[in-house]
Amino acid sequence: MAKNGINIRTGGTVCALRKEQGMSQEELAFGAGLDVSTIGRIERGEISPALETLTVLSEALDVDVVTLLRAETDDGSEKAEARRIFELLLRKTDAQTLKMVSRFLQQLLEQTADKKSRKHGK
Repeated sequence: MAKNGINIRTGGTVCALRKEQGMSQEELAFGAGLDVSTIGRIERGEISPALETLTVLSEALDVDVVTLLRAETDDGSEKAEARRIFELLLRKTDAQTLKMVSRFLQQLLEQTADKKSRKHGK
């Protein structure tokens, strides 16, 4: 099958999530019950994984299937990186830490809004 944009983006997302979690292709393959060669072909965008394959990959990576399919067109963008960090934070952090991070981000947003208001003389 020829590479297409969706396969490449989905494969890139699988690869990025796997690396974020410190997993090798072998470990992901074992966790998902797939061949290592299949993981490599998916990550390179050479094949379009079936829904069943996406499901076992999402379970092994501890993400929703939608996360695997919702790849940014620019994988290196700041928004895409922030989204990956937030998704990892949501999956791996306890409720108390999430509250603390939420308060910090709220304060940061308020400070940013205040600076913009002062800059524009409002």
